[in-house]
Amino acid sequence: MDLDDVTAELLELPLDQFTARRNARAKELKAAGKAELASEVAALKKPPVHLWAANRAARGNQALLRKLHNAAQNVAKTQTGSSTPRELRAASEAFQAALDAAVKAAAETLRSEKHAPTDEAERRIREIFRVAAMQDGDALDRLQKGALINEPAAGDDVLTMFQAGAPPRRESSPTPKSAGEDPHAARAAERTARLDAERAEQLETSARRLRAEADEAAAQARRAEERAKAAEKEAAQARAQAKKSARAVGARGD
Repeated sequence: MDLDDVTAELLELPLDQFTARRNARAKELKAAGKAELASEVAALKKPPVHLWAANRAARGNQALLRKLHNAAQNVAKTQTGSSTPRELRAASEAFQAALDAAVKAAAETLRSEKHAPTDEAERRIREIFRVAAMQDGDALDRLQKGALINEPAAGDDVLTMFQAGAPPRRESSPTPKSAGEDPHAARAAERTARLDAERAEQLETSARRLRAEADEAAAQARRAEERAKAAEKEAAQARAQAKKSARAVGARGD
């Protein structure tokens, strides 16, 4: 048994049972002499509901996840090979359809457990499936197990995939020939434009996700500050009351 096994076990439960079961599991592992694994389990953070739903949907729909993975690989293949614009478009549409199916499965999981499949939740779920499928690494492996505890982030490897196959850019270049004079150049230009548009979409999606996370962190910080101020005020009032009570005791003693 490793951390992924325990994580999958925890994520298979209703989300509101995660923390209690995590703590109990850590104690069980420690008692069994697996102190290192127990420490790792105890450090697991309760995932947001959209990540929990993505894991549940992926683990319960292996065929759907394989279809998504194959579609992502086909996108990569068409973008790195000498594919036509029609082939590129068909691969992209197939990938989007597979993503739609994955998001739908996760939304059904949310509804079945009395969670609302909000637009934001579905957007985040889509991003999880998209990035994991494109990266084809640890994130996808853990998603298949239902053990993905952290959301994958679109990194340079994903962006590089979208740039792959594009001709090198130059700061200046001769005036291109017309499509009629050089059909290969026209196809290359069309392909480059498509890759650039897809790369821009990737960056915009990542930027929106990071902005949403930053806004949520700021909101949490504001709430924490308000709670701290309220606690300080309550403590000051209690201290004042304690002093008043002490003076009253002293006065009675006199």
